[in-house]
Amino acid sequence: MAKVHGLLLVLLFLIVSAAICSAQIYTWEDENGVTHYSDRQPDNTFEWEEEEASGDNNDNQLNTEAQRPKYDVKVINEILDELTDEEQQKENTQQKHSVELYVQNFCPYCNKAKAFFNSRGIEITLYNIETDQKAADRMKSLTKSSRVPFVVINGHRIQGYSASAYKQALRK
Repeated sequence: MAKVHGLLLVLLFLIVSAAICSAQIYTWEDENGVTHYSDRQPDNTFEWEEEEASGDNNDNQLNTEAQRPKYDVKVINEILDELTDEEQQKENTQQKHSVELYVQNFCPYCNKAKAFFNSRGIEITLYNIETDQKAADRMKSLTKSSRVPFVVINGHRIQGYSASAYKQALRK
């Protein structure tokens, strides 16, 4: 009787192991460049890779090179920056926004931030911290970082370029 129980236990273990080894693994990279792994599809990404887990990898570590998302960063940024007609109409009907943008010369992300607000018809107060010492001092009083672009939207401080963070602050 004990042999039958032992055999059933081994059989159950093999069935469960086979199910785990055939699970799908989804990988994606968030806007901060952090790679995530999950057995569920991500909710907020446009494209991800499905990988079949295999039991032939002796160290049971994921091969990160094979699982990196494959997409064009420019295309994804353009998609994120575009709003649907309904969202754009909603933004256009909202009250005036107070937007301060702190930039430096030759900063590509500063140019992206300017384009973000200009494309939506949102007026910005632009400060170049390289040429305006008062602007540099004001920025230092608002943030400890010297990274640009630095944006203040309706009192919300945002370090760096992030279309999603800008949109969220504009909705408040």
